[in-house]
Amino acid sequence: MFVVLRFESLTPERILPTIESKVCLVCLAYCQSSNCKVAVYGRTSTDPARFVQIRVTDKVEICSSEEEEDRQSMSLHSSMKSLPLEGLNEPFCVSSANHVVITLPNVLREIAKNTNSISLMGFRQTCFKACAETSFWTNFCQSGINQLTLSKEQLLSLLSTLERRLSDLVLKRKRKDRIVDGYSFFEGSRDPTLVDILLFTYLKSVQAPVLDFIPQFMPLRDWYLRTEAYFMNHNISNTLLSMNCVPSHSVVCDYESTIPVELADNKKLTHVNDVIAKVNNLEVNYYDSADDDDDDDDDQFRIDWQNIPIEATPIEGFPGKRIDRKLEQIESMMRIIKKFVRNQERIVDFCSGAGHVGILIAYLFPNTRVFLLDNKAESLDRALRRIRRLNLSNIVVIQGNLTSILFHFDLAVALHACGSSTDLILKKCMEHRAHFVICPCCYGSITQEKGRCEYPRSEFFRQLGLDTEEWESLANCADGCKRKSIERHPTLSVDRCMYYIDLDRTKWSEENGYHSRIGKLKPPECSKKNNILIGIYGASELTL
Repeated sequence: MFVVLRFESLTPERILPTIESKVCLVCLAYCQSSNCKVAVYGRTSTDPARFVQIRVTDKVEICSSEEEEDRQSMSLHSSMKSLPLEGLNEPFCVSSANHVVITLPNVLREIAKNTNSISLMGFRQTCFKACAETSFWTNFCQSGINQLTLSKEQLLSLLSTLERRLSDLVLKRKRKDRIVDGYSFFEGSRDPTLVDILLFTYLKSVQAPVLDFIPQFMPLRDWYLRTEAYFMNHNISNTLLSMNCVPSHSVVCDYESTIPVELADNKKLTHVNDVIAKVNNLEVNYYDSADDDDDDDDDQFRIDWQNIPIEATPIEGFPGKRIDRKLEQIESMMRIIKKFVRNQERIVDFCSGAGHVGILIAYLFPNTRVFLLDNKAESLDRALRRIRRLNLSNIVVIQGNLTSILFHFDLAVALHACGSSTDLILKKCMEHRAHFVICPCCYGSITQEKGRCEYPRSEFFRQLGLDTEEWESLANCADGCKRKSIERHPTLSVDRCMYYIDLDRTKWSEENGYHSRIGKLKPPECSKKNNILIGIYGASELTL
C-alpha cells in the first residue's frame, strides 16, 4: 500500500510537510511497519509522481537509492494510472489500481489496518469511523487541525473543550480494563488510539504556548504527560513531533462549534400548523408524478437479470422479498440513467454502499468510467470483491466523504442518498456542471449547517418565510413522523411533504442553470422514498 503525502518542501536540507502529512508520518512511526510505502505526488509535468522511502523513528530522512526510487515509482504509476489524481488531495492511500482511500480519518484507519495495529482503532474499532456530521473527532480531524496559529483565547477554548471531553469520558466509562491511573486515553482504552496520535501531534505543532496553559487542566495535563512518555517508549522522538509543518488548507475553526449538537427529536412537529398555512399558499399545484407517462421506449426498457452475472446484481446482499424491491429500484434508476451514459466519460455513484447501481453501469456500459464513493469501508470491501470477480477495469472505488471529491465528472447518480447528502451532491454537480439522477431518502435527517446546507435551498421557497424549525417539521412530515398529526391534515400527506422538499431542490437547481423535474421509481410501491430528481445542465441534446 502506498501512502501519498504532501510536502511543501522535501529536500535533505528542508523537510516541510503539511499538518495532515505530519500526522500520517507520526502514525507510521508508531506502527513501525514496512507494509506502507510513502510516496510524494508531483502535480506538474516536470515533477512526476515519485517514490520516497523515509525513516521516521528519530527524524524524517530521504533514504531511497535512485534504482529503488525508479522501481517503486513504476509500481506507484501502475497503481495510480486509473485514478483521478487531479481531484484527490493528499493524504490518500492507494492499495490497488481501482481502490483509493481519501481524507485523513480514513487514511489513518487504513494505516492502522495495514500495519496490524488494530488497537489504534480503539474500542470496537470505531475510532474515526463515524462521519464528520456526527463525530467531534472526525470533524476535528478533517478541519480543526488545519488551524496552526492560535490566539490565547482560541487555545484556551480548545483546551477547555478537550478537558471537558476527557472528564466526561472518565465519568461515563469507569471500567477497570479501560482506565489507566484514574484517567483514560481519549477513546477510553489502555493504549493510545488514532485520536491520541492526532491530538498530541497537533498540540506539538500549533504556534501557541500549549505548555504554559495545559497545567491549568489537570486531567488533560496527565493525558499529555502520559502520551508523551508512551511515544518516547515507542521511539517517536521529539524531533519528529516538533517538526515544522504547514496547514493543508486555510480554515477558520471555532472549536466549540465542532462539538456535534444533540439532534432534536425528529418526532416533534411543533410547527406543523404554521407549515401547513404557509405551504398551502404556494402558487404551485401538487401532483403525483407517478401518474406521468414516460416515453414508450422507457416503458419497454427491462433488465434481463437472468443474463446479468450475479456479481453485477444486489442478489447476494438482500434476503427474501427485499431483493425484488431492490431490483425494481435499480431498474427504475437505469431506465433514466441509460439516456445519460452514452457519451459520458465519468460517472460518480455517490453514497454507493456496495455499488449496486455503479457496478451495473460499469458492466452494461464498458466505455464509461465509474467511481463508487462511500465512507463505509465494509460496504466498499464488498464492492471490491464483486468488481474483481467481474474483472471490471472501468471502475474505481473511493472511500471518503462526498465533499472531498474535487475532480470533474459528467453525471452523478445516487440511490437513496440520506438526508442532506442529496443537497451536497447537488452542490457538487453545480460546481462541475454535471447532470444528476438522484433518489433522496431520510428526509427527517436533513440538518441545517450554516455556510454548508441552509434550508430552504431555493429562492422560490425562501419567499415563503419558513424558518429553520418549520422546515425541519416539513422534512419530518416527509419521513412519515407523527402520522396521526398528518392524518388530521389531509392536505399535508407524506407524499406531498416529500414533493415539496424535492421541489425546493429542483427549483434550486433551475436557479443554477439546470432543467430538472421530479420522477418516480416504478412501481412506486418498491420504496416509500420513491422520488427521483433528474437534472440536465444547460443546453444539451438530452431531454427530460
